[in-house]
Amino acid sequence: MKYFRVLSFSFILFLVGSPVFVLAQDTAVDEDTRQGVYGAVINATVLEYTVEKGRTISDSFELRHDYPEADLVVTLFPVTSDFTADGKSGTPVFLEKGRNKPKTSLEDWIKPLDKSYTVTELGDTAEVRFEISVPADAEPGSYTAALLLSDSEYNPSAGPNQVALASRLGPLIFVTVPGDIKSNLEVSSFDVKDAWGNGPFLGMFEWHPLNFVLTLRNTGNVYLTPGGSITVHQGDLAKPTYLIQNINEGKGSVLSGTTREFVNTWSDGAFRFDGTYNEQTKTTDYSFAVHPEDLNKIRFGRYNATLQLFYKDKATGENARVDYAVSFWLLPWKVILITAVIIVGYYYFKNRMVNKKQGKKKSLMSN
Repeated sequence: MKYFRVLSFSFILFLVGSPVFVLAQDTAVDEDTRQGVYGAVINATVLEYTVEKGRTISDSFELRHDYPEADLVVTLFPVTSDFTADGKSGTPVFLEKGRNKPKTSLEDWIKPLDKSYTVTELGDTAEVRFEISVPADAEPGSYTAALLLSDSEYNPSAGPNQVALASRLGPLIFVTVPGDIKSNLEVSSFDVKDAWGNGPFLGMFEWHPLNFVLTLRNTGNVYLTPGGSITVHQGDLAKPTYLIQNINEGKGSVLSGTTREFVNTWSDGAFRFDGTYNEQTKTTDYSFAVHPEDLNKIRFGRYNATLQLFYKDKATGENARVDYAVSFWLLPWKVILITAVIIVGYYYFKNRMVNKKQGKKKSLMSN
């Protein structure tokens, strides 16, 4: 009982010493999922094609007027732009025209069939038609560009950055040229980090949330879309698991020659830091919280995170698989350290008091 009181006291001491401590409750958040820029909406965000060398294909997508001003007349102009990925989240980075073109350049193969598109009232639509012509000497592999609609007409003599990114709207276009296709996705790293992006201290974490950060590198010549799962367990996979999460639920692709990061979060422990996004600082603030509804999920001990990664080999049509695993400890070492110090201190002073009393008794007896 004494040990329990000491442990309880040290845990309360930790909570009081935390920057912010709350008793968490479930809350519902409403999200606006409508997509569009400046009130213009398109019915396709990604277009994928397989085109033989020397062939031309035609396709289209729809532009719709969705501006708050119902009678606003809007005219948009097409411009093609190569893009790459940012190397982390996979966010498209549009490349300047007039620079050295990458091997995956597609912008010159795309030809819009109209010079502009006008929608005159709410709900009005326009068809954006285009052709893609693959040169006869094109190398096998994937090529990427976007067909963007801008509120200003592109003028080659006005400089490469004349169209502001904020005014662009259009689908990302992926074209694969058949031939000697190489599909290869490698695990550059698979790490466990805390909410602040820090790795373990001597192999240990204290509290949830924990982020499983997977970095993949595409060394092939076609874009690949990974899938699979991360399983958290103690012991082997045959034993009970604590988490199974799918990788890349958004179906994002890894472009050839690029890397991309995928993050899965484990945050169901009874004691954890909850994050709140700060609109002013554009950062996430964390506060320690106790979740009574999760008291059966007190996480403690050594855990394994097993990655099972799949992607489709575009040369064979079969699924390729990559396995990877990491281990870590989830241990509230500060609480344990404080508890140990209190216990040692308690018995140290207790023994001093006992020795002091025994010394007085011996002194009285000798007198």
